[in-house]
Amino acid sequence: MERTLCAAIALALHACCPVEAVRDAEFKAVRDAEAEAVRDALRHLWKGYKENGWGQDEVSPFAGPSSARWGGIGMFILDTMDTLWLAGMHEEFQEAEQWVEKLRFDGPSLGYRTSFFEVTIRGLGGLLSAHALSGHEVFLQKAKELGGRLVQAFPSQDSDREGQWPHSYLDLRNPSDYEVVPSFAGGTESLADAGSNLLEFSYLSDASKDLRFRKKAEDNENKLLSLSSPQHLLPKFLAAYERKSYGTEKSVGSNADSYYEYLLKAYLQSGQKDTQLLKEWKQAMSEMRRDLLRTSTDGFSYIADGIGSSSMEHLSCFIPGLLALGEHRVPKREVEAWWLPTAEALVHTCYEMYRRQPSGLAPDVVEVEPSMRAVDPQYKLRPETLESLFYVHRVTGNETYRKWSFEIFKAIDQHTRAPYGFAGVRDVREVPVRLLNSEETFMGAETLKYALLIHLPKDKLPLDRFVLNTEAHPLRIEASDVKFKPPDEVH
Repeated sequence: MERTLCAAIALALHACCPVEAVRDAEFKAVRDAEAEAVRDALRHLWKGYKENGWGQDEVSPFAGPSSARWGGIGMFILDTMDTLWLAGMHEEFQEAEQWVEKLRFDGPSLGYRTSFFEVTIRGLGGLLSAHALSGHEVFLQKAKELGGRLVQAFPSQDSDREGQWPHSYLDLRNPSDYEVVPSFAGGTESLADAGSNLLEFSYLSDASKDLRFRKKAEDNENKLLSLSSPQHLLPKFLAAYERKSYGTEKSVGSNADSYYEYLLKAYLQSGQKDTQLLKEWKQAMSEMRRDLLRTSTDGFSYIADGIGSSSMEHLSCFIPGLLALGEHRVPKREVEAWWLPTAEALVHTCYEMYRRQPSGLAPDVVEVEPSMRAVDPQYKLRPETLESLFYVHRVTGNETYRKWSFEIFKAIDQHTRAPYGFAGVRDVREVPVRLLNSEETFMGAETLKYALLIHLPKDKLPLDRFVLNTEAHPLRIEASDVKFKPPDEVH
């Protein structure tokens, strides 16, 4: 009897295995085809820039070459290189590397100042990520040169320079020409701008063995942490010339978002050693849950854009991914039971922000009550929902999130593709859409990267070895190991 039963089981297994193999092959074919569709969009993006704006910071999606905004350092190239690498577009990556080899940061004054925050997350982050992925020393050398200029934005402890926080704007060619804050900011600096640099400067110190970068960023972070008692969800503005917060407005969206992102990610980057950062992040998220997390009358979870508000910014759609990352990477004894269910509920809401519009694109701000009405109807090529879908899919393995991601990508590709790249949309409620002559460099750095990563095998970017900065630039957690082997090339 036992022998007959075993034979029957063996026959059943033999019969089912080919079916499973066929299903696996079909799934892989679909996944690969969807990844290739994203690569096609990336090729279009790169071709438009290469042929119409090479060496410029940006390219206008309809007009071609654009004036410099980010210091005249070819920001589009620096911001897009690592996505080319992950996509397996190594010919294009080599073109970028050859340009970077000739990049200079010295020379006469630019005659204008540029954002310390943006150049740090986009330019410095892009160079460091290209180094982290490829292992090529030219990227680290150029990062040291750029970092040497950016680090001058941090006020010295033994100087009488104004301001407690990094200077908001500086001339990259002449960093002594700076603005603590621009005149339009009214004497305030955003929490996100001041508090989103620890990942980049820490990696630069670890990889270069030059500790001054990490020290400056850590000193700045400690100043911010000193403000977090008794409240941990801080006001989204800082007093520019004093060590204190300004006002009472609280949010995890614009002007605050990446500060909270860096609390968790810098903890992970430290090899989970800097437990103060984890503690601060957990407390801030608990206060966010108490003060800003809402449920609409039709059952959708959302993050209010401030206490007493019923609107939600697309920018806040990064939070589901952050909570999922915490669930995935924080030691189990520290994980809180509400993180992952809340992440899944919120990412559903963020997906609905797209699905409910005629164009399939999300407004920049919605009034959740009633029925996710568009308040700011523009779509600015933002990546946050695709970002969270990537993380939640990576953690849960639920294929629904990959399908939603590709659905959003198809809407972006269909409606925003322009002659020289991709363009923002004036009003997502209209079809056909009216396009704006505007394309941020994060289209290549973030939006298309997250749209691609969700279709790639996990080992192409393992989250126990890399942490992504707020511009989606992967940085190695063990950056001091200069003998690492680059990841396998993606074909």
